[in-house]
Amino acid sequence: VHAVPLVIVAPWINRYYILDLDARKSLVRFLVSRGFTVFMTSWKNPGPEARDTELDDYMLEGVLRAVEVAREVTGADQVHAAGYCVGGTILTALMAWLNRDANGAAPPIGHFTLFTALADFAAPGDIEFFIDRDSLGFLEGLMDQSGYLDGAAMAWSFRMLRSNGLIWHYVVRSYLYGEDPPPFDVLYWNTDSTRLPARMHATYLRECYVKNALIEPDALTLGGRGIDLRRIRQPLYMVGTEQDHIAPWKETFKLCGVVHGSIRYVLTTSGHIMGIISPPVDPPKRRYWVGDVEGHGDPET
Repeated sequence: VHAVPLVIVAPWINRYYILDLDARKSLVRFLVSRGFTVFMTSWKNPGPEARDTELDDYMLEGVLRAVEVAREVTGADQVHAAGYCVGGTILTALMAWLNRDANGAAPPIGHFTLFTALADFAAPGDIEFFIDRDSLGFLEGLMDQSGYLDGAAMAWSFRMLRSNGLIWHYVVRSYLYGEDPPPFDVLYWNTDSTRLPARMHATYLRECYVKNALIEPDALTLGGRGIDLRRIRQPLYMVGTEQDHIAPWKETFKLCGVVHGSIRYVLTTSGHIMGIISPPVDPPKRRYWVGDVEGHGDPET
């Protein structure tokens, strides 16, 4: 096997197994078959006892701890980390955190990959219509009562963003036509929602979506350190998808002009899920563009 293990940081707003759906669609199976040792986060589904869990905890006790365990198990000095969606956002913050006070020591993550992950939230796609200061105040009131945001509420918001395909299609086929919906693994995964701790989720929405603090130098403090993405020097591989309505590819591309390591960006067809869950087939099913883009944050150039 390869000497460097791979740690995948799954998004905490969904179940990790989107990257391991079945034998054909499993990214994990594909990587293992190519000789990689693969670790993946499976986030706890929190209850009221986790209401005070912070975003810092997800970064340090979640992602960084997973990296440390992978190193302990394999004996490797460094790992390659890959973050999907919000998992990529917190991984990016961790990379800046590790580079803040490295004192010349090599960080435990030698290079990293981001799948459809935002760091600049100035134009975060359709979800911005659901997130402003007023709606955030309403959400915080709900979470204060229970200690968490119920996964069904989050899932409903994302379904509303694609209501024709994820709601009305099934209303028409089931209610009007009387048809049973066919088995669909991605749809099942999409309804298998998770809860989010009140304090962590409020911090994430306020600091990233409302204030857009992650992209600004030292505007966000996590784990006692100011987060400045410009300190990142490790090589980065990024993947965006053309029809992504959650992390628009032109917004994810902006990170290329911020971090200072070598960067390769891949733009593929389809959307936030199916553009990533796209196994290699012959003939190819997807189109893609790839280029080395270090220091270029403008997708138009």
